[in-house]
Amino acid sequence: MKPDPDILDYRCTTAEFAAADPQMALLPLGATEQHGAHLPCGTDTFQADYLADEIAHRLPIWRLPTIPITVSHMHRGSPGTVWLSNETLMAVVKDVVLSLRSQGLKKVVLLNGHGGNFVLRPIIQDLNRDYDDLRVILLEASVPERVFQEPPGSIHAGESETSRMLHIAPDLVKMELAVNTDVPYSQSFLLYAPIKELEPSGVWGHAADATPEKGERYHQLYVDAAVTAIQDTFAALDRIRPLQAR
Repeated sequence: MKPDPDILDYRCTTAEFAAADPQMALLPLGATEQHGAHLPCGTDTFQADYLADEIAHRLPIWRLPTIPITVSHMHRGSPGTVWLSNETLMAVVKDVVLSLRSQGLKKVVLLNGHGGNFVLRPIIQDLNRDYDDLRVILLEASVPERVFQEPPGSIHAGESETSRMLHIAPDLVKMELAVNTDVPYSQSFLLYAPIKELEPSGVWGHAADATPEKGERYHQLYVDAAVTAIQDTFAALDRIRPLQAR
C-alpha cells in the first residue's frame, strides 16, 4: 500500500505527522448494515471513505480512518448488520477527539456517512461545552442542485445511495436486484421498529432509478460544498467564540 503524498493519514509515519503539524482533523463515520439485495453492507463506509479522501485532497487536514461500525440497530434482524450502542459510539468519538486534543489539535470535523447516528449531535454539543480549547463540528453541506428525483422521505439504499455506489464501486452493485419502494412511514419510525418490519426489502427509496452519472454529479457538488462548509463554519466560530489556550 503506497502513501498518498497529498493526504495526511495513517499511512504516514510519526515523523511525517510531526513535520506536518496538522491543525485540523477529519473523522469519517460509516456503518456495516443491510442495504437491500443490491448494495453491500459496507455501503455507508465506502461512501464516507470516498468523501473523506476527496476532502483531504482539498484541505490541509488529518484524514483519520473511517469508523466502520456505528449505531445500526435499526437494521437488527437483517444478516450482515452489526452495531454499537449509542453509549459506546459516544465514548469512542469522545476518546478519539480527546486523543487529538492531547497532541494540541483543536479543530475536528465529523463526517457522518450513516443517517442512524443521531447521537452525534449531543456528543458534539457536549465536547464544545466542556472544552473551551476545542472546536468540534458536524459536516453539513447543502448541495445546490436536486440530483435525485426520488421522494424527499427516501432515506436508505434508494436512488441516492445506489447512484453514489455506482460511481465509486460499481462492481459491488447488483442493479438487477434493485427495487423501488414507497414506504408509508417517516424516518422517526426507526425509533420504534427495525426497518425490516417497516419495509421487508430493506430499501427505502427508488433504487432502480439510479445511474452512475447521478452519483458522480452528486459527489462533485457535495465535495465542493463540504470544503466550503468546513472553512466557513470554523471561520464563523472563530469570530463568535475564540478558542481558549490550554
